[in-house]
Amino acid sequence: MTFRRGVKTPSKSPVRTSREPALLGPLVQEQILKFGLGKRMKEAQAVLIYKDVVGKEIAAVSEAFDVRGGKLFVKVHSPTWKEELLFTRHLIAEKINAKLGADIIKQVYLV
Repeated sequence: MTFRRGVKTPSKSPVRTSREPALLGPLVQEQILKFGLGKRMKEAQAVLIYKDVVGKEIAAVSEAFDVRGGKLFVKVHSPTWKEELLFTRHLIAEKINAKLGADIIKQVYLV
């Protein structure tokens, strides 16, 4: 060991082990599971895929902005469309859940 400005430093560089580099994807997935973030990530994906699920026409007059407790919150820009979407919101939830491959969205709230 040598001393440099009061800090011990090893005289030789650290020895590298002959391990192969690990893939980043499985490591990230492991941490997501470890910290219990899987459900929250699916909720965030639900907001992102909303436009794809509902189509261009409905996406032009509405936007998903949050998921809390299994409830997808959707802002609708027109009262007429809001009333129309009231009748199809359970279908929207089913389609989003099918695309996510999990039962994440329980209800769709239109605001």
